[in-house]
Amino acid sequence: MKIRFPWDRVGSHDEHSSCWVRVSQGWAGAQYGSQMLPRIGQEVIVNFLEGDPDQPIITGRTYHSTTEPPYPLPKHKTRMTIKSKTHKGNGFNELRFEDEKGQEEIFLHAEKDHNHIVNHDETSQIGHDRTEQVSRNETVNIGHDRMETVGLDESLTINRDQMRHIGRNRISKIEKDNLLNIGNNYQVNVHADTIIKVGKDTTIEVAQNGEWLAGDLLESICKHFNIEGYEEVRLQGPAGEIVVNQEGITLIGNVRIEGELTEEGGSPEAVNPFDTKPNGTRPVDIQDLIIS
Repeated sequence: MKIRFPWDRVGSHDEHSSCWVRVSQGWAGAQYGSQMLPRIGQEVIVNFLEGDPDQPIITGRTYHSTTEPPYPLPKHKTRMTIKSKTHKGNGFNELRFEDEKGQEEIFLHAEKDHNHIVNHDETSQIGHDRTEQVSRNETVNIGHDRMETVGLDESLTINRDQMRHIGRNRISKIEKDNLLNIGNNYQVNVHADTIIKVGKDTTIEVAQNGEWLAGDLLESICKHFNIEGYEEVRLQGPAGEIVVNQEGITLIGNVRIEGELTEEGGSPEAVNPFDTKPNGTRPVDIQDLIIS
């Protein structure tokens, strides 16, 4: 460092005011130790090695009227700090300790970047709450496994999109209910098989149209099967169609009936099932009727 002695009244008051002066540090090793260099305007304590005025050495620094401590005294007498000042700026870095009873605190401030490197394990234990705020982006890379346990509830809010990619399997286990509310569309793409097992009842409500498409076979196996249409039920195939509506049942296409034919009705007059105009009603269109 270059220094200016108070008794120097004729010096140039610049970098030529003295020779280079070493600064004592709390710890000094071969490329390790502490490094705290005085800044311009600070008052330093100078000693001379073996009393030689040609071997000055800075052994300390002290505050005075123009360079006061970071925090006023005696108000903050329980506060200890290491606080630097941005070179040619107004920012600062600080590591601060507060030892006042009931206000104990360790405060860390980084004016710009904060790099934290741990070569092995890291353990953090928090006895009460923890709050973390990231103003922009966050990236977390985990090279192996991750386990997270929440003792009570968890809430996650995402204001825009979310994307997840899972390289292999995913297993979700819910002990009670699962509620999913979707404000717009919902789409699931399964490239292989899908199996859904329901222990009791299943209800699907569609406000408008519903459609099931199968490329080959669609089966429904159950003990009782009910199909109900409020206005019309239509069953279509390649060679015919059955329509059930308020006017009755309409069979379109060739009809083949195998088994015994039983006719029941409330009319006192017998109806010939082969009569195409029974009782003067409109014609019954039965083409190629086969009973066996």
